Amino acid sequence: MTNAFGGFVTTSPLSSHSHCSNTDLLSNILRDHFGPTVQTVADCLILRGAGSSTSNSRGGGMTLTQLLAMVRSRCRRNVPQERIRLVHRLNNGLKHEIEGDEAAVMTETCWKIRKTAGTEERGYVVDASVVRAALIVLIHHSMVRSTGVVNNSSNNSGKHSQVNSKIPFHSYVLDRDRVMCLPRYPRYVEYTRKWYEDHAAAIVEELLVGGRMGTAEVIHKTVEKICTSMDQDVASSMDDEVDDKKNTVSVKQEAVTPENITSITNAQLEEEEEEEQEQEVILTPQEKEELQKKLLKELRTLIDIGLVEAVPCIPLENQSQKDEDEGEAEFESPSKSNTVSGNKRSFSEVNDDENSTSTNKETTATKHTTTNMEDPYLTENPTLTKLLLQDKQNLSYFPPGTVWRANIQMFHDSIRAKSLGRLVSERYNDVVPHSGAIVTAALSFLAKHNHNLLQAQQKQQSKSQEECDPTTMITTNTTFLPDEILPYLPTETHTYFSNKTGGVRSNISSSLLTLSTFTYPAVVIEVEDVRGHPDGGRFEISTNSLVQHLRTRIVNQIIRDRHGHVASRICAILLSKGYLEVDGIADAAMVPAQDARDILHKLYRSKYVHLLNLQQTKRHDPKTAFYLWGISSTKALRSAITQDVCRALCNLRLRRQHEMEVGKAWFERAKESGDTDENENEEDKRAHAMFCSGLERLDNACWQLDETLMVLQDFGY
Repeated sequence: MTNAFGGFVTTSPLSSHSHCSNTDLLSNILRDHFGPTVQTVADCLILRGAGSSTSNSRGGGMTLTQLLAMVRSRCRRNVPQERIRLVHRLNNGLKHEIEGDEAAVMTETCWKIRKTAGTEERGYVVDASVVRAALIVLIHHSMVRSTGVVNNSSNNSGKHSQVNSKIPFHSYVLDRDRVMCLPRYPRYVEYTRKWYEDHAAAIVEELLVGGRMGTAEVIHKTVEKICTSMDQDVASSMDDEVDDKKNTVSVKQEAVTPENITSITNAQLEEEEEEEQEQEVILTPQEKEELQKKLLKELRTLIDIGLVEAVPCIPLENQSQKDEDEGEAEFESPSKSNTVSGNKRSFSEVNDDENSTSTNKETTATKHTTTNMEDPYLTENPTLTKLLLQDKQNLSYFPPGTVWRANIQMFHDSIRAKSLGRLVSERYNDVVPHSGAIVTAALSFLAKHNHNLLQAQQKQQSKSQEECDPTTMITTNTTFLPDEILPYLPTETHTYFSNKTGGVRSNISSSLLTLSTFTYPAVVIEVEDVRGHPDGGRFEISTNSLVQHLRTRIVNQIIRDRHGHVASRICAILLSKGYLEVDGIADAAMVPAQDARDILHKLYRSKYVHLLNLQQTKRHDPKTAFYLWGISSTKALRSAITQDVCRALCNLRLRRQHEMEVGKAWFERAKESGDTDENENEEDKRAHAMFCSGLERLDNACWQLDETLMVLQDFGY
């Protein structure tokens, strides 16, 4: 019996073997977006313990040297040293016998030993430049962050310790939360398109796809994308016109005679040439300048609302005392670092570093030549240079050298504000009109306000230690005044409250005061008394209570869908009453004891509940023992369900990737066919429709599971 999944590889040599669903999902997401090499580097960070959100505080990062050593230990092929030495001598002998370029060609093509235990498509890499490039890709897309500078003098002693202490090595940590946001990029683009303009959505899409980008690069690539979309729109409209003309020609074919067929053919050729010329959209300099101005305005708006943020600098230690050569010490060849530390190296490592030394020299030379070069996107666009460098407003918003990226946390806060607003509207809109809009406006204001405070704090931390005062550190704010949320209210809500007696502030204050009386779930907390307050009182949104209520609904729904409504009722009873025996659970759930026992065993296998065994004597006697069923905490139950959701999402992603591998023929036929129909008969059309509908169902299921996972993991503080 053959294995249908035999050639389908989804793991790397450093993938976790503990079958942790969350880790497997992270690894699969990185492989799907960046490829197997980046997956290997990320799995190495996770395997070492440098992949958790709290690894920064625990010091669990890895340097590039440690990362390369671990990757090579798992991916290197075990080749005898004597064989490597013989091949090296043979190559040197051929170089002496054959002169010119023929020796280099023969050495490169014929006398190389495969150093990896597998192919690069399966994630096996040992080259230092490839591992470094994969790490740079993760840093560029903010999937890996630097936790600071580490000096390697702690593990060395003697005369080499003073020399080695001057060499800084950055420690890197994989950001799990950022990796989980990769499948949500289309959601962020659609959110921007829905609440803002299409040009703002195009800018966000370029930043999400490109990672970290400069101002000129963002504008230039967004202009190209808009022109490409305009070309596609024109092409689709032209195709519709061609179809109409074909139908018209087919009707008039009976009127064609041999005398006028030549003139008709020439006229059709001329029309086709004109249509091809009109199909290419070329913007005039004035139109391009206007488009660039509009994009710069949209980019300023995105920066103001916090959806786009400047990338903070990587922290350096004793930056004023280090030169450029010391800053790149961790990216130097391993031979130099090993020479400093005084460690012996094998012949294979010496042979590997001979190939990487020239690459490192070229990288260092390129670094010194490109630091003083101007931005190529500015040199190619003089109009954009004029807009950025001569306009005072743009110059204040976009300082030279600033790098931008999409603010994922702001997107999550905005989406959470909309979701919690819908929850409040569903619960209390019949009692307090427009209650959901008020909660959404308050959470949106707090998200932007805290983002501005965070930006100010980062600027304060970037100053020197003498100027930074620890007592003036900025903390986030969770309270608001009714006047502060007025700009964030919808027009309909603002009109409704302004038309009522008392004005907008008084009516919103009374609505917030009414919402503060509700307890299931709690919505608003009255921080300062409304009576006699000059600004109508100060309030706080009970975000934790709303998120907890939303998560509880999701957990109960998942248990009900998987084990039935009686199982969800039993879990609710155990959470409220604590540990109970089977008879007590059966009485509370109003079901027979045998049915309750069967359901409890199912929940136990799913790790939703656990069993507590209490013995009355020192000897283990099952007849006299008490067996209590219970759930340790709501967090433990949610954690178990989150693991199940991650496992289901990972399995669905694997199924979709396998379907894409199997259905490669459909896509190849669609590309080769062009304008003609790629399906020859009705059976092929039916199979193609079933294949597309299957992919659509998998996409919808992945989309819903990812939304559930976002609520369970990322909505809390």
